[in-house]
Amino acid sequence: AIRAHDTFDEFFHQRLMALDRAYTWTGGATGASYDAALRAHCSRRHFHRAFGQFAALPETVARRVRLAGDTPKDILVLGDDDFLSLALAASGHRVTAIEIDPGICKLIDREKKVTVVPRDLREPWPQELHGRFDLFFADPLSSAQPFRLFLARGLAGLKPGGHGFVCVAEVGTAIFETVRRDLRIDMLAGDACGRTA
Repeated sequence: AIRAHDTFDEFFHQRLMALDRAYTWTGGATGASYDAALRAHCSRRHFHRAFGQFAALPETVARRVRLAGDTPKDILVLGDDDFLSLALAASGHRVTAIEIDPGICKLIDREKKVTVVPRDLREPWPQELHGRFDLFFADPLSSAQPFRLFLARGLAGLKPGGHGFVCVAEVGTAIFETVRRDLRIDMLAGDACGRTA
């Protein structure tokens, strides 16, 4: 149900659903994770390019949720302009999102399902986030410095045996591979997101 204080935009909702239908080859995105991402995207009012915000479609977000599996996990989301944290929480995961944009933090926090930590990843990493998570998700800009930063933060947050999913745009594949090799991170699988150990 849409609450009176929402900024939900029905026109944007219809446009996003039409775009998502273009990906019917994936079996169609449905369910709580898709609905959570779609609702949040339809309440958003701006993109901050200075923060590197280039959001994925809700359909893509729902596919990323599938990477986490069905068993509830402790998950760290590094930067969340895609609203992946809400989609993961809607699927039963315990989620902490680190986000720099106050507007995105407010939209995520409004649902009261995700622990939101308003923070610039370049700031010192809080000790309480070390070694707490089974998985991390990151979707950094496609250059060496953001890849190194997001990987360092994600890896610091993992429990022993944890894994990370890093989304890499095609243009950044070679750069990511160089950073991954320099940091001696093994690649376990690769689809829309690279899975690292």
